[in-house]
Amino acid sequence: LTSLLASGVRHGRVLRPMLITVVAVITLQALCREILIPSYRDLLTSKPGEWRNAKAQGMLPSYDKSSGILIEGEGLRPGQSQIDQPSFRLYSSFPGFGDMIDAKSAIWQPATASRPSGYLLDGVSRPAGVDGLSMGLVNGKPILVTRRDADWLSAGQCFVVTTLDIEVLRDNPRSTRMAGIPELARRVRNGSVHSSKELHTLLHDRILRPPLDFCLVLLGLPLVVNRGDMRLFNVIGQAIGIILLFFTLKTVAAAMAGSGVLLSPAMAAWVPFLLLGPLAFVRYLDAQQQ
Repeated sequence: LTSLLASGVRHGRVLRPMLITVVAVITLQALCREILIPSYRDLLTSKPGEWRNAKAQGMLPSYDKSSGILIEGEGLRPGQSQIDQPSFRLYSSFPGFGDMIDAKSAIWQPATASRPSGYLLDGVSRPAGVDGLSMGLVNGKPILVTRRDADWLSAGQCFVVTTLDIEVLRDNPRSTRMAGIPELARRVRNGSVHSSKELHTLLHDRILRPPLDFCLVLLGLPLVVNRGDMRLFNVIGQAIGIILLFFTLKTVAAAMAGSGVLLSPAMAAWVPFLLLGPLAFVRYLDAQQQ
């Protein structure tokens, strides 16, 4: 860089290819974060030997507000979209079903043209004689489907209609943070399950991550390109100060949004960009004019 500047090349011409490289790196980082990492999330969140031994993972009991069903079980097998020993507690009135459905396994079934999404329970032990029970309804919509009303079910099977997929039941915060933006958006928009403010904040933060990364580069890169007569330690101090300011704003805004104080989740993600974005643009223009 010193040799280029000594040959008479303007700072702006040096800055432009560096920014192009930065954009390429940020784009590659975003692709890895949204496509590559979610594909290997099960492996990355498993304990040593857990993935190889195919052990069931812990699950988080979740309540479906639209149907009044609490989904529980002994463990999850995300790779097979399966719940081991599921127990579905029924808080709505389903004549003949009692207050719980116990089964050997439950496999998540995505929605198709002929039926909604839900869990296919196999080996139902409670209630007894589930094949002879009539369909369970909530506000006229089928929720508990049995063999009596659906010939595609086998003996001892029951289909529970819900939008709470396997990802909602994961008892692992790391798994949630490794999810892609489309999955986070689906969870936030799912009206059948409660979405915390932390999840809303995480979604907005992920959407704004690339422009925020670029903003941080614009704040710090002019220190390298146009150092002037500043001493090395002065430049290092300014760079550290910029980074501390950037992450302090992000941390404080996220904490305020997560606790419901002053800021909404969306505003918490935008605060660092709104405050530092104009400053970053001014520093970029100043570096170009040198």
